[in-house]
Amino acid sequence: SLALLRALGPGKGVWISEFQGGGFTLGRPILYTGKQMALEMNAAFAHGIEGLIYYRWDPLLTGPEPWINAMTAVDTDDTEKRLTLKQGIAELREFEPILDEGRSIAPSVGIFLTREQVVHASESGGALGATMSGIYSMLTALGYEAGFVLDEFDPDDCPFDAMIFPHMDIAAAMVPAIR
Repeated sequence: SLALLRALGPGKGVWISEFQGGGFTLGRPILYTGKQMALEMNAAFAHGIEGLIYYRWDPLLTGPEPWINAMTAVDTDDTEKRLTLKQGIAELREFEPILDEGRSIAPSVGIFLTREQVVHASESGGALGATMSGIYSMLTALGYEAGFVLDEFDPDDCPFDAMIFPHMDIAAAMVPAIR
């Protein structure tokens, strides 16, 4: 999901809203545990996100929402989610110089989508999100870095070793370039 967000706005900053509630999940409802939040925080930094901001909820000021996301409890701030995330942040502190200067590995596999498909993904009942997530996860599990190519594909100016075209709705004008 982070790679897709970056492809939608190349060269722009990426904002992940409601990260504490489950992140950018392409429509799949999920409520992260503390460990999942720490893993996603690492993934965000690995994808070049420059920072994550976690703010403190005070149940007296904001009502029940903090309890729903399990960042605070009715009578304490020491929830599993909050404590595990704090530990994950502390463990990253020693790597701050790497995070400040490091760069992600350049992807070797491209996944082609049209911007229209991404914008209207929810209309396909989650099939596109599941396909993209599955392809990206499979490539990652096999040790490949993947990136997304949106709207245009030029075989003469392609930085990838391989391209995946995971849908059947390809414009006829693109077929020669794909071949």
